[in-house]
Amino acid sequence: MTRISQPWEQNFYVGGDDDGVVTCQTLDSKIGLMSGWEWARTRTAARVRAKDVQLVLGGMCWWSLPLNWLWA
Repeated sequence: MTRISQPWEQNFYVGGDDDGVVTCQTLDSKIGLMSGWEWARTRTAARVRAKDVQLVLGGMCWWSLPLNWLWA
């Protein structure tokens, strides 16, 4: 499957090698961390699920362009 990223992600982010799972000592739990389009990727969900996390945290927003640009 071809991965199509949105413009901001394509420009500002690079791939990493972490598995997106951290251990929270306070909760005594494994937590999966996702951001942006990772919420929609099945490989990310499978990777986090394989690590037996108890909680998934993350965020996402829709990108936009300024409305006051000359061409807008």
